[in-house]
Amino acid sequence: MRVRTQKVGGQIQREIADLLLRGEIHGVRREGVISVTGVTVSGDLQVATVHVTAYGQPITEGIEALKKASGFIRGQLGKRMRMRKVPELRFKEDTSLEYGNRIEKILVSLAIPAAGEQG
Repeated sequence: MRVRTQKVGGQIQREIADLLLRGEIHGVRREGVISVTGVTVSGDLQVATVHVTAYGQPITEGIEALKKASGFIRGQLGKRMRMRKVPELRFKEDTSLEYGNRIEKILVSLAIPAAGEQG
């Protein structure tokens, strides 16, 4: 990944997280927490895939709320970032935490000692 796409992705991640933290995105339930875990930007900076996970609410509701608010989010990104054109936003569920938990459960069930432990 090029340095420019990494910088743009990181900035988009920070700005969307800030909007979520401040409660500026309508439709996102207050009792749940939506976390932006990463942003992948295409090489031509036209599309940004925003990876999200949700706690306390179904992920599908959170993603739908973000999709509905994508125009507002892009507008806010345009005000906050110095870019000629803000990338199209695509929201995708991040399953890496679930995958990591599943692997951990498998390792625990196999009783494999962790690195550095004597068994």
